[in-house]
Amino acid sequence: KQWYQRRVAITAGKEDTRNIAEDSTKNRYNNAKKTLQLSEDDKRRMIPELRKQSRREYAKKRKEMKLEELVDDIRDEEYLFKDVEITDRERKQLERKKELLDLAQRYNKAGDV
Repeated sequence: KQWYQRRVAITAGKEDTRNIAEDSTKNRYNNAKKTLQLSEDDKRRMIPELRKQSRREYAKKRKEMKLEELVDDIRDEEYLFKDVEITDRERKQLERKKELLDLAQRYNKAGDV
């Protein structure tokens, strides 16, 4: 009889006692959910700015690459055709490339100042 009374008292106490493990798990889940939601919102806000930054970096690298390519083209044409007579069209094209290179270099120097 005493055993039964103890058992009833313990089970009655459990009903009044809240389960801390379940509450902390729920709290952790809710906190993690809020953090993830904030992260998603932050990502949505950051993506356009990251795209702009990436595009600027790409444009800078591409500009440098194209300038190097232009310098190489001019050197190649001067080296390959130095002893050969070229047509007026080819000469104008080479002069245009040189002028373009000069303008690009002056533009870069003006931007550095």
